[in-house]
Amino acid sequence: MLNFSPSPGCLPPGERVYAVGDVHGCATRLAALHRMIGADLAARPVAAATLLHVGDYIDRGPDSAAAVKLLMAGPPARGLSVVNLIGNHEAMMLAALAGDDPGAVGHWLINGAAASLASWGVSADDPPHTWRAAVPAAQRAFLARLALHHAAGGYLFVHAGIRPGVAIARQRRDDLLWMREPFLSHRGDLGAVVVHGHTPTREPQVRPNRIGIDTGAVLGGLGSLWGILFGALFIEFAPLYAARVNESAPNVAYGLILLAVLFVLPEGAGGLVERLVRRAPRARAGRIPPSPSSSSSA
Repeated sequence: MLNFSPSPGCLPPGERVYAVGDVHGCATRLAALHRMIGADLAARPVAAATLLHVGDYIDRGPDSAAAVKLLMAGPPARGLSVVNLIGNHEAMMLAALAGDDPGAVGHWLINGAAASLASWGVSADDPPHTWRAAVPAAQRAFLARLALHHAAGGYLFVHAGIRPGVAIARQRRDDLLWMREPFLSHRGDLGAVVVHGHTPTREPQVRPNRIGIDTGAVLGGLGSLWGILFGALFIEFAPLYAARVNESAPNVAYGLILLAVLFVLPEGAGGLVERLVRRAPRARAGRIPPSPSSSSSA
């Protein structure tokens, strides 16, 4: 089923952002999404395209090490710049590996560290002081350099959220990485449309002041890994192998649907788009492998 609503923000003409929700070790799904993004950009080039990941690349899922390597490999397509944000799980991992805070080890362990450690060839039962050596120095340095936030047009991208009423320059690091309330229930202006992960939902959550894009890639039946395309006039939501979108008409987009695509367009375009989608041929793609079951905490 398609749902339509006015776009809450915009980008300057000629700009596009592909935003990816929390990965949590689902490296195979991330690679598939990267291929889809590369194919979309090749089919519909744009002057300035950015691939943005909102953090939480590790923990709980089957291959955190492979997910980090994939991010370190750089843009998956020519003409695409990449922004990687830090999530609370990367922050927990870095704190635990630093070895100067005994509480950091336990904090990471109860939040999915065992799966990450296994992907780097070490057990959570091994002494914590041995974990650091299992993660290559270049990968630790990459994680330590991840950005806290990124602004583009009318959007602000962060991992978890922001504290309402506080300027971005004065936001606490912990709030950007861990925030839920009062951010999620806030209905007022946040200074930009905040695009965030961290809080898993079955589908992207679109509000006038925020868009949540953590769709529970690692949570089995809850959801899958979604790519969200932010264009100058609309937002396209697509889980993995969705399809191409026609930007030739300034206010209209249509997609070839495999699983589900949610378009958020300027008000009034929904009826025309719905008719176009009904006429579009069905897309074909490989099956998406199921995610492993896991805890529902983020």
